[in-house]
Amino acid sequence: MIPRDPFVSAFEEWRGLTEVEGGAIERSDWPCVASCQARKKSLQAILTNLSRPLRATAGSANPIPADLPAEVRALVAELVALETRNASLLAAKRQAALVERVELDRAGINLRRVRGSYGGPSPARRRFDWSV
Repeated sequence: MIPRDPFVSAFEEWRGLTEVEGGAIERSDWPCVASCQARKKSLQAILTNLSRPLRATAGSANPIPADLPAEVRALVAELVALETRNASLLAAKRQAALVERVELDRAGINLRRVRGSYGGPSPARRRFDWSV
């Protein structure tokens, strides 16, 4: 039988971090997202160490042991759903940022056109023109 408690506590911590991370993505709190991801990376190392003996006994045909407790299986299923939700939120934020960037690029082009239509040196050229 596998050691249930370390797995459950690690997965529960992962779930809490994933929920915090989702809220941070919604708020665009990127330092918080990075902090959650760093902690999850260290949890991943812990889970890898905990599962090493399991992988040795599971064999290559079945990497997930059959005696994995139902509680752990349920936590893993919940984590997959939460991580999928966070990935969708992140993709939506990324798409919105790309749209905003395109709009800002267009605004910059329009401003340069307007400035050019009124003539005179651009602010960058004025800075180096000592005769003005």
